Amino acid sequence: MISGMTGTGTFHTYNYIMNQIYDSSYTQHTKDKMMLIADYLSRHKSCKNMLDRLELTRQDWNGYLKKFNKLGCSPVPIPRTYEFSCYPGVSDWCIM
Repeated sequence: MISGMTGTGTFHTYNYIMNQIYDSSYTQHTKDKMMLIADYLSRHKSCKNMLDRLELTRQDWNGYLKKFNKLGCSPVPIPRTYEFSCYPGVSDWCIM
């Protein structure tokens, strides 16, 4: 399922995601790791080796993804060149 990779939150710009993380009540360690994840996803087209490169287990990833979901944003930032600054998350997609 796609939401297992991108979360259920809305897709936002990199700056918005970083501000949401910074303003959250998570511990500094958690914020740092979440910022590292968003930064990685903003710089790489493929996340094929992301867990290994960031030294995360699948269980770690699921935990951080839940934290992103609570913030209401996906860890995957939208490019600056996109027309709008936010797009509906996977859970908002209506498949007919």
